[in-house]
Amino acid sequence: VDWAGASFATVRCRTSGNGHGGTRAAPVPVAASRPVRCDLELSLGATDMPAAVAAQMPPRGLVMDAMASSVCTLSRGTLLTRAAWNAATALPDFVTHTHRWGPPVSCRQAAGRFPFHWLYVAEDAYTAIWEGRFCEKVERYPGAFRLNEAASDGLLVTMRLKSDLNFLEIGGTTAARLGIYDRLSEPDYQWCRHFGLEMHHVLEALFNRTGAIGIRYPSRRLRNHAALAVHSRHLGRWRESVTIDAARFGDLPIYGELLDDPCRLTEALSK
Repeated sequence: VDWAGASFATVRCRTSGNGHGGTRAAPVPVAASRPVRCDLELSLGATDMPAAVAAQMPPRGLVMDAMASSVCTLSRGTLLTRAAWNAATALPDFVTHTHRWGPPVSCRQAAGRFPFHWLYVAEDAYTAIWEGRFCEKVERYPGAFRLNEAASDGLLVTMRLKSDLNFLEIGGTTAARLGIYDRLSEPDYQWCRHFGLEMHHVLEALFNRTGAIGIRYPSRRLRNHAALAVHSRHLGRWRESVTIDAARFGDLPIYGELLDDPCRLTEALSK
């Protein structure tokens, strides 16, 4: 596997215009080979939005209308990458901590689990490494980054698609039309976690129309790169649709390249 390749994703996106000469995409056909049950009856607990978040959240109906015509298809053969700290987190069935797209902590249920989660996957190895925080910037050393000490024992998991899969595109012109582009990259995840909860509902409501199993979004740590979030309800289909190969990060050439990078801080300075 060429881990240092710039990008392996083959993506076809259909997005509508803003009402000024744009065209609306036709509904994307859903493969009929395996019916997937999708509904809105998932128990989410108390999920009231904080007032400050609600004030910046576009109406769900408007988001749904925009997303219905913002469908991306990742083609068969596309190579994707996920950074995982261990084998248990490579394709988890549940999580006890959530990240960018939530859901919010208020959704936490018995035993600390959440009713759903997102599986984060990147369209290239470097995006996976930075989104997965194997590498991080160090605030007190501008122009430098740290390579997480535990990263060498982590895994880079490659997943090659065996079939086309659809995602809702929330970046690009869709984010611009909804007025949320800057919100998508906020370092404080509060708004994003609640938007992820909104997208849970939108994704389920549009499934029969779009066949989308997750969202495609702009990376916050590598601008102009994209990442994916697969909804946990569709993990069964995801597992059936990909071939998986995992390698210890510290054994890969890309790890050696990062170790030799002149911008990398030594362990002593990065702590």
